[in-house]
Amino acid sequence: MFSIRAAKHVFPDLSLDVRDVDDWDTGVLRTFVYLLDASVVAVDPLTSLLAIGSSHGTIRVFGAPGVDVTLDLPEPLRVQFLQFSVSTGQILSVDERNRLHIWDLTQVGHPRLQKTVSFEYVHHSALSLSPAHTHLFIALQTGEIRTYDLLCLRASPYVIPNLWKSYCQRMSQAGMEIPSTPASEILVDIVPHTRDLNLIILVFGGGVVQCDLARRDITCTYELLIPAGAPGGGGLESHDLLTHRQPLATSIAVHPAGHFFAVGHMDGCIAFWAIEDGDRPLLVMTLTDTDVNVVDGLKIQHRLENTSGKFSSSDTREPIYKLVWCGFPNSTDPRGGETALLVLGGGLSGNDPGLMALLMPAFDSPSPPTDASGLHSTVRDAMRRSLMPKKTVFYPSSSVVRDFFVIPRDSPYFSGAWDPVGVIWICGPPDMPGVEAYHFPPPHFFSAEPPPTPDQHGSRDVESYLSSALEEMKIDQVPRRLVLPVPIVSTCDGVTGAFIVPIQREANDKLLTSSTRQDSLPLNGGCAWIDAAKLSQAKLAKYHPHQILITTHRNARVHFHDISPQLLISTETSPVTKDLPQPLHALTINLNTVFQDPGLCDPPQESFGFPEICSVQLAPESLECLVTLKTGAAIYRLRFEEDGDATPQKASDKEIILLSHLPKEEGRQFHPYMMLRPGMRTTTASSLCDIGFFAVGYNDGSLTIVDLRGPSILRPAQERKKQFQLGRRSSSSLDPVISLTWAISGLAADLEMAIRLIAIHASGTTHIYKIARSQGSAAFSIASIVTTETLPGQLPRCSYVLDSQTGALLRANGAGLAASLQSPGARANGCVWVTVGATGARCTADITGDRVGKVDWNRKRQVLNAQIIERNSSRALVTFTEKSEAVVYSIPYLELLHTIPLPVRLKGPISVDETGDLLYCDEITGSGVAAKLTLATMYKGRRVYDDLLIDFMSSAVSIPPQPQPVSVGPPSLLDSWFNPPKSLTGEQLDTLLAGPNRPNPKQEATSHPRDVEATDTPNDAAGVWSNIEKTRSDLYSRLSAAVAERGEMLGDLEQRLDSIGQGSRDMVTQAKRLAAEQGAKNWFGF
Repeated sequence: MFSIRAAKHVFPDLSLDVRDVDDWDTGVLRTFVYLLDASVVAVDPLTSLLAIGSSHGTIRVFGAPGVDVTLDLPEPLRVQFLQFSVSTGQILSVDERNRLHIWDLTQVGHPRLQKTVSFEYVHHSALSLSPAHTHLFIALQTGEIRTYDLLCLRASPYVIPNLWKSYCQRMSQAGMEIPSTPASEILVDIVPHTRDLNLIILVFGGGVVQCDLARRDITCTYELLIPAGAPGGGGLESHDLLTHRQPLATSIAVHPAGHFFAVGHMDGCIAFWAIEDGDRPLLVMTLTDTDVNVVDGLKIQHRLENTSGKFSSSDTREPIYKLVWCGFPNSTDPRGGETALLVLGGGLSGNDPGLMALLMPAFDSPSPPTDASGLHSTVRDAMRRSLMPKKTVFYPSSSVVRDFFVIPRDSPYFSGAWDPVGVIWICGPPDMPGVEAYHFPPPHFFSAEPPPTPDQHGSRDVESYLSSALEEMKIDQVPRRLVLPVPIVSTCDGVTGAFIVPIQREANDKLLTSSTRQDSLPLNGGCAWIDAAKLSQAKLAKYHPHQILITTHRNARVHFHDISPQLLISTETSPVTKDLPQPLHALTINLNTVFQDPGLCDPPQESFGFPEICSVQLAPESLECLVTLKTGAAIYRLRFEEDGDATPQKASDKEIILLSHLPKEEGRQFHPYMMLRPGMRTTTASSLCDIGFFAVGYNDGSLTIVDLRGPSILRPAQERKKQFQLGRRSSSSLDPVISLTWAISGLAADLEMAIRLIAIHASGTTHIYKIARSQGSAAFSIASIVTTETLPGQLPRCSYVLDSQTGALLRANGAGLAASLQSPGARANGCVWVTVGATGARCTADITGDRVGKVDWNRKRQVLNAQIIERNSSRALVTFTEKSEAVVYSIPYLELLHTIPLPVRLKGPISVDETGDLLYCDEITGSGVAAKLTLATMYKGRRVYDDLLIDFMSSAVSIPPQPQPVSVGPPSLLDSWFNPPKSLTGEQLDTLLAGPNRPNPKQEATSHPRDVEATDTPNDAAGVWSNIEKTRSDLYSRLSAAVAERGEMLGDLEQRLDSIGQGSRDMVTQAKRLAAEQGAKNWFGF
């Protein structure tokens, strides 16, 4: 390596303050890990936390801004089960090797792994935990149920055997043989009764068993038998129509009132059962038909007479994979109002993937006769009426839904399905599933009935009817999608590129004025702050430039994030209010809206059917955004509500497509302005400047320069009326454009300050275009083209024009344009041009002048990127190699200063800014999306990006009371007062399960210092019944308090009497001692 100093030029050393190796301090600032393989989801409504397990042994916990923690299993195994224990402040998981892991969330900082317990053959989908007690029910694949004490961290002695096998044995002994297979004895699910803790419902493959925990016995069993001739889930075309069928049970959901439940089956039908009646189901239905367990002779005869049709595989109905029964606080009746049943599966094969929501009527049953035994017919009819769906809503999904979970507002009861605000599901291919979330219930789910037509009411005014109809149409019929935390992505919308952009305060404030969208997932659990010992260093971040992270995604979207270090300045009393990265949803760009317009050209067919994004550039002053596609480019501009539309309606060039007519997306501030028509050429380079110009280079060597003021394509003045393509060569000698640079400077042969575009081809041939106003016109054109040579194999965007005296980059910005226009023909200051290629770097005076510096390196040292980095008003050229080294050269003479090892290995594309921060894709998956981004720097000193201190329990509220059983009929004042329904308490159930030898708990039940007063149980404390319950509870509390107070007073009195007696005895002893001492003194004559 060597350098050559030009004899005609003597330049100052622009790297004086970066020559010492101690000036450089490399380090990793922050890593952004994306969750690409979600396997299970858990939600805690009391702390407002979301947890997602992965197939590689990690659990991500999300909450309020800054609350983002990763829990690692001891081994990278798939997380099969995940749930919060709200009564103990823990999070539980079971891996694929049947090991239970328990983390403590009550301590400040990183959660501690309390214990790992191994079980044999755990059925991961059959674990149950109630917020009312501290025991976990664990189902084994043998059908047996074990219990685990989460407070004492030990297995409890309470065991439930395989009740279905016991039931079959009992029936066999009674002379009734029940077909039993290994599949029928598998325990599929465990569901506690919604209102009675003493009852637990077990779903086996063969049927459902209701168990009394106190008696350890079966109270009722429920078996679905489809008689011969009934359609069942397979319909009348199924091959086993004329045989008895007993489809395997797959899932269960209990009605919030607790009097009946739904069971999903393998053949796609749903059976509804009353808790009190196991002999006959209330209703058996599919998503399209009802009473599919009833034989219809006419339909069977018609089917047998028309046997020519063949059964198609597309007519096969999917199994019911999962059921969730949601309740809402929409009624003062303790039994509740309208409910919603969510169904996963049950559709015909080949249907669109998604989730079905059924709106069910309220359960309104009359009181049964007092002498009635069993389930009375009037109650059965009322139950059946409440099972006829009033509305159905289909939630479409981008791919096959594998599991779903509802997000409750604030209640942990009713299996987490009370008053949900959203639904979240896991979908996608098995190897890389993604996560999607939507609002629930849908906006029109509980809307009023449609207004009657004028024919129904002759006196009704037609205008009033139309007004009501239009108002009804305004309701958004499509469920709105919720925005998930930034790390949650999938293969379809994964990150394909990332760019870091420093931005000044004024521009940053303008970007942040965009209002945040209100459709994010409601997460506000916990709080996070920076360590007080590092707060003084963190406050220095306010002097650091703001930074924007731009990510491109496979689904043709561009997302913007604020990653400024100023976001981390916080204290325990004033925690962080924004995430890092903080998503700027209002700036999101969706290219699909452009290509979906029928008036435009068809989009390029890339992978997944989306146009491929090559790069994104944000102008730091004008804030215009250039999105470069594989075969074209599009310009986006910020638009606010008060901005008018001054865009021309007709383009001046056929290659330009105006996009201003496209409707503005709600909540979006970047609006498409124009794009270059996609063609057969492939884009290889692009560049955008702050003064209204951009350029795009292609693989055939051609170049397109666009003036955004028209917009129009710039051509040489003498060629303006002809079809002219800059730099175009014959197909036999293609020389693609690989680097484009805008500057306002002079040349060695033309010292006039002017707008210059430097276009470097792969061969090293460089064309320099001078942009100037035409004589007598305000329009710009290409005034001249100068050709020069540089190194072949130029690296993209590694061409820099610097002021030869100060080292400042001579950008094409507003200040430079104003200076060139105010003084036409003025001489520009001297400059140097630095270029970096695959084999070396060059520094040239005045772009086309003499060579100032030169450095060559071995081809074995692959340089990935290079950047001019500024530090203390000095600048240096830094190249980044595949060997994870940063090689520093001086400017302008390109002397080797340092070779600095980087803290991590560079594996992918790198984005570097002039402050010395670099962003690179640390891990690229097989599908081409990023699994992790790493933010590193060349100057880490006194910069604090450490993990924040987190308190998960800061926002937790106390656990509300357990919902109590409600009567089947309407509430009665006397029954509520004299015969209130009773259930086991959580403490009683813990005592029952733990046994008499329960050790002292290793931790106390969760108590939150910021607890708020517990709210009343939904529907159980409505109206007068709430007051009655409160009165009875208050009376008992006052009596108990009075007795306790009386006992305390008697105890205090006894203690005082004992104290007085002891004092008297001490006084007598003291008097005797003094008398003895006085007598001794007299004896010796003292």
